Formats: sequence, structure tokens, C-alpha cells
Amino acid sequence: MRALYCRNGHMVKVSSKWIFYFYILVSLLAVVFVFAHSQAFTNNGIFNIGPEFVSAIVNNLDPAKAVISMDLFFLALPLMVWVVLEGRRIGLKWPAIYMFAGIFVLTSAAVPLFLAAREHKLSKTNEEWKVYE
Repeated sequence: MRALYCRNGHMVKVSSKWIFYFYILVSLLAVVFVFAHSQAFTNNGIFNIGPEFVSAIVNNLDPAKAVISMDLFFLALPLMVWVVLEGRRIGLKWPAIYMFAGIFVLTSAAVPLFLAAREHKLSKTNEEWKVYE
């Protein structure tokens, strides 16, 4: 069990197993919902999603879309660096795979998968972080 603290100072115990499954669920939901909305960019094949998507962001004059896209892009940059550094720190095998999946596939799916792998790795090294009981 791992302890998390609420705002009012009361301690709430949350099992790492549930956090692990929450990360997996978020990753799966991200894949389903993002790819459901990306069908507009698959007219020329699945491998043209990236160039068509970037072109749509750059050439689209809608300021709201540009702001949120650039904000998420600049959030993803340090997040991918942290994924690799944290993965190396805790001894995950191939932490760069999560970075490449985040860059080339889906950041919103790769980061929760990394967090699930991190939770699992920490559960093996520290009894407090136990995922499987």
C-alpha cells in the first residue's frame, strides 16, 4: 500500500495495484478516443497522419487549436526527457521506447504506459509500492 495525502491533511491509503490499472485504463482510453478522432487524417494512409496533422495545425488559422496544440507540444518535450531519465534511474529496460511511442504514436497513451511500468518496477524493489499482492 502507498499513502497519498488529501488537502485537509488526512491520510488516504491507495493500493499501487489500483494506480497501476488506472494508468493502463487511461492509456487504452487515449488510444481509442484519439484514434477515433484522427480518421480525418488517414485518407492517404496511416503513415501520413503525422505530416497531415502538423500541416493542419500550422496552416489552420483557428487560434484556440493552435494554442492548445503548441501548449501540449511544449509539455510533451520535457515530459519525454523525464520519461527516459526516470526510466534509467529506476532501471527500466528500454525507457526510450516510451519516448519514441510518445513522439511517433501517442503521448497520451505512452506516458500512462510508462507510469504503469514504473509502478510495476517500483513494486518489485519496494514493498511499499507493491502492485501484485
